[in-house]
Amino acid sequence: MLKISIVGNPGAGKTTFSRALGPALGIEVFELDRMFGYIDKEPTTRPQREARLAEVLARPSYVLDGGFDWTYPQRIAACDTLIWIDLGMRKHFVNVLRRSWSAAGQGAGPAARPRRFRDRFPTMPFWAGFLRDHGAGILPVRAAFANPPDRVRLIRLRSHEEADAFLADLAK
Repeated sequence: MLKISIVGNPGAGKTTFSRALGPALGIEVFELDRMFGYIDKEPTTRPQREARLAEVLARPSYVLDGGFDWTYPQRIAACDTLIWIDLGMRKHFVNVLRRSWSAAGQGAGPAARPRRFRDRFPTMPFWAGFLRDHGAGILPVRAAFANPPDRVRLIRLRSHEEADAFLADLAK
């Protein structure tokens, strides 16, 4: 396991898992949310994102986490290990709400907190679209698990307990 791609739907715990896995293996962790963020306070463009992704995929080792579905085919083709954190829909939803609530509550007291529901839960429009599409973006991952590539080790973790057990086994 040198080129590891961690995938899953929003709220699966990809980043938390990758932040534990990378140090356990001594491999650098790359988070797509951070990589695809901003350059000089300007949002990155698709070509910039593609270039950043290509740089990581060309490395001899990495732990790469993120849920940008347009990256899945490239990541599956480049990795030697694909870890799919596949929690149930309800758990994803609860985790997204928890993250949104926590992020919205950052700041200096109640005055800093958003007052409108829409502002408190900035990911809700995305989540509504996700539910509408039933997670269509994860289809390349489902296809890889249905017809596994020869050189890619596939790991599907269906709970945080399974993820914790996987990490504990690495420590042995």
